[in-house]
Amino acid sequence: SSGINAEWPLRPGNKISKRLMFTVAACRKWEVKSLDVTSAFLQANELDREIFVKPPTDIRRKGIVWKLKKPLYGLGDSARRWYLTLRDRLIEAGCVISVLDQSVFRYYDERNSLCGIIVTHVDDLLYAGNTKFQREIMRKVLSYFKISRMNGKDFTYLGWSITQEDGYISVNQREYCKSIEPVTVNSKSPKDSERFLNDSEKTKYQETLGKLLWLSSQTRPDLSYDTMELSTYTSSAKVKHLSILNKVVKKVNYGPQEIKYTEMDIDQGELQVIYYSDASLGNLPNKIDSGRGYLVFISDGRRASLVAWSSNKIKRVVHSVFGAETLGCVDGCSAAIYVRQLISEILYDDPTKAVIPIVGYVDSNQLYQQVTSTKQCLDMRMRLDRAGMIQTVK
Repeated sequence: SSGINAEWPLRPGNKISKRLMFTVAACRKWEVKSLDVTSAFLQANELDREIFVKPPTDIRRKGIVWKLKKPLYGLGDSARRWYLTLRDRLIEAGCVISVLDQSVFRYYDERNSLCGIIVTHVDDLLYAGNTKFQREIMRKVLSYFKISRMNGKDFTYLGWSITQEDGYISVNQREYCKSIEPVTVNSKSPKDSERFLNDSEKTKYQETLGKLLWLSSQTRPDLSYDTMELSTYTSSAKVKHLSILNKVVKKVNYGPQEIKYTEMDIDQGELQVIYYSDASLGNLPNKIDSGRGYLVFISDGRRASLVAWSSNKIKRVVHSVFGAETLGCVDGCSAAIYVRQLISEILYDDPTKAVIPIVGYVDSNQLYQQVTSTKQCLDMRMRLDRAGMIQTVK
């Protein structure tokens, strides 16, 4: 099975897709539920290649090997085999697979109106829909596979604590936050702050940072910049950086504890994708690299739900605030376009149906003037980015 994993990758669920599902479910007043398939790989279709294994030692006989019929945990293509089985069953039941994210399946009625959504993650399914969806799709899923667990109302899914009330769906990671603790700093004098971390301290630094990075990418956008900055110290972290890390750990318990997906009017043609982007010149610790960030919301003009965010180092060196703001805006706009295409596909079964406008906000008047005027930018590379942005805006 060597090399199989590289050629047959598993398609994991996209967190943006899950957030969009929460948004649609809150708007349609659907209850979000989850289920876990029992021994999923053993319920996959039979293997289409020959694999032989040694029997367990207590029943092993000389000259005898076993030929596998089903994929097992540990084979590089087991997860893919299961995914293909699940995909085929859902399509057979009447679902339509997403072009943009193949972990997403939708079901429409005869009037092409959305009835339900399923987002898959290996053997875990997250789903929401109306009565027709429950009857026509989920009843078939329950007949196709053996299920070990089903959850609704308030439950935990892949580390997310999901709470559902009238008018909104809330997602938090309060329990996970309790597992993130400060790292003990063994410093006896102020001079120790410049000491490089030893192997043990560096391991604890990386472990704690890894937890913070995962938390910031899932439910805590307020930690995104902090974790991005801490990541730049990883290879040469010092005692003073441990102190910064511990300050961020303390922030975990005092920042916003949940994200709410509220009920909005998504069927009256007022839906918008709104993004905010920002960037700074040379604001990272080496004073050369620049950081940028963005937030993407779905809104009906009165309420909004946060569905995507990011804070990262700009991938190339820029020489002006205008350059940093331009690249930050380009990244934010790209994320907004993806969100618009995916929500259009979910709601209208058409990812190219440009019925949802995108509204972008920046705090750079120079960037605004460059995009809206005919004045040429002096930086040749920036001209390309500016041209692409203008084309996107049009």
